[in-house]
Amino acid sequence: MSPPDPGPGVPPSAATAPAPGSGRPRRPDRPDSPDATTPVLQLVEITRRFGHTVALDRAELAVRPGTIHALLGENGAGKTTLMRIAYGLLRPDAGVVRVGGAVRRFGSPAAAIAAGIGMVHQHYALVPAMTVAENVALGGRGRFDARDAAARVRRIGEETGLAVDPEARVADLSVENQQRVEIIKAVARDATLLILDEPTAVLAPAPAAALLAWLRGFARDGRAVVLITHKLREALSVADDVTVLRRGRTVLSSLAGPMSADALADAMLGGAPADARVRSEPRDPPRDPPRDPPRDPPRDPPRDPPGDPPRDPARGPRRDPGI
Repeated sequence: MSPPDPGPGVPPSAATAPAPGSGRPRRPDRPDSPDATTPVLQLVEITRRFGHTVALDRAELAVRPGTIHALLGENGAGKTTLMRIAYGLLRPDAGVVRVGGAVRRFGSPAAAIAAGIGMVHQHYALVPAMTVAENVALGGRGRFDARDAAARVRRIGEETGLAVDPEARVADLSVENQQRVEIIKAVARDATLLILDEPTAVLAPAPAAALLAWLRGFARDGRAVVLITHKLREALSVADDVTVLRRGRTVLSSLAGPMSADALADAMLGGAPADARVRSEPRDPPRDPPRDPPRDPPRDPPRDPPGDPPRDPARGPRRDPGI
């Protein structure tokens, strides 16, 4: 018997690939928890318009459990818009969102969070005047207890290696630690799928490498990561699968292993050379301004032939004395 069709958007040969890890115990309140072959997140023919602008045109994405999925594309390709739909910040005009195989219609981020989806935005959504513990607890249920909130931040920091002082004000934190707070928020809400929008754009090389290593460990036990980025070599170094959007459409979905940076650049730019980063359509070379036709050089006044004696206008020409 042939295996069932995994559905659109699943990378070739990825549907039957085993998840790299045994997986976390399924939560009883999440009957749609995925198995080893069901995508954690599947977006099918997603269309989204803003007025007359088509931001997404039947875009597709499928994220396997236990993997890091790199979502690539130029600025304006629709990457963030697609993930905002997955996170419940936007509603699609058409298409289907599936989480663990079940169709979902998220009306808000709270619904997506309840389904196990967390998102770290490129511009952090933190309250600078509040402490780390207060930011992590913000949006939760029940009565706020400062001591319990601080203890929870410390426990998650120890478990994940992303330790941050829970009593520190967010305004006093470095960019790296503010990003940690955003990740701790998602982990505190039991996220099984973590979406990060350009997470290394504001980090130095060493913190960026440490973050990517942590994401590898986060996905290893059956959870999953979507990494929105434009850094091709970084994506290939950490991702298991890649999807490329161009002008709102999915133009490539593949395992990361067989891909090269040049091939991804071609997909992003529509077949343009890999070094064409600014524009994909060649322009005519600049033309020099019109020039006047060349003129003959100025002529010197006529001269006597060499050897002739100079003429005196008053006396006339000199005569040879021998004549």
